[in-house]
Amino acid sequence: MAAIVWNSSKILENKGKVKARNNILRKLTGTAWGAQPETLKSSALALCVSTAEYAAQVWAASAHAKRVDVAINETARIVTGCLKPTPVISLYPLIGVAPPSVRRAAAKDAERTKQETDARHPLHQHEPAGRRLRSRKSFMARLHIVEGSIENNRVTRWTQQLTTREPPREEMAPGKHLPFAVWKCLNRLRTGVARCKTNLLK
Repeated sequence: MAAIVWNSSKILENKGKVKARNNILRKLTGTAWGAQPETLKSSALALCVSTAEYAAQVWAASAHAKRVDVAINETARIVTGCLKPTPVISLYPLIGVAPPSVRRAAAKDAERTKQETDARHPLHQHEPAGRRLRSRKSFMARLHIVEGSIENNRVTRWTQQLTTREPPREEMAPGKHLPFAVWKCLNRLRTGVARCKTNLLK
């Protein structure tokens, strides 16, 4: 029980930190102006995503992990300029960043790979203790060794989640060199969610 409380409190703490950094990120955008989309993405990765993924290998299997996703989804909306009714699945391909759940899973696989292949790792060739209860399984049993780069692992996992024909890429959508106002307009056209009366009412 103590471990569950600790996980929940730390995850909520991470979520609060990401929300605070989202407020900083908003200062770089406005209604008709904003920083370059590439600058926004770099700032979001450095300020928000890195904070949300801090020690994610430890708490990613927690039932509370999805609480952080709410704050990261807001980060993606700020970078793309999309509105709240925009489906979350449409946000991440626009900025070329894998969804939080995919990034956490890839980070865990990378940690497992380091443990198995790097002799300098503290847990290299470590044999986990036997299970006392059938319902308890080590997180190592659910992870995979990456046979390639971490980036390719992320894209592969991301592709398995999507149902679109075009495979995802960790690259921003076309228009990233345009002014933010144009970039925002393009993204709202791509997602089909604009500032219409119905969406503003929502």
